[in-house]
Amino acid sequence: MRWWQFFGNQRELSDHFRTSQEPCVQAVGKTFHPEHFICSHCGKQIGSEGFNVDRGKPYCEDDYKKLFCVKCALCRRPIGGGERWVEALGEPWHASCFKCQVSNHSGFAQVKDV
Repeated sequence: MRWWQFFGNQRELSDHFRTSQEPCVQAVGKTFHPEHFICSHCGKQIGSEGFNVDRGKPYCEDDYKKLFCVKCALCRRPIGGGERWVEALGEPWHASCFKCQVSNHSGFAQVKDV
């Protein structure tokens, strides 16, 4: 048995060779050396930063937003979880990007379904 197995481009620690004194990261159902727990897209070490998972692969927050989040129709930046947004004209918009073309104000009120 080898002491590591490839998981995409990440090295997973084998249970056989893990020690209690060795730092490790447990995520996506596997255990990694901290330096081997990396984003599946950019290869950056995730470390103690937040991460998201898609189809069993970890992604740094920036790449996850770029690859999987809905993009604003105006600025094309990702609309992250918890951000205020509007769906109008068949597209998603940051609440601050969806403005009146006449007054340039973004203050819209929520209206009940008619």
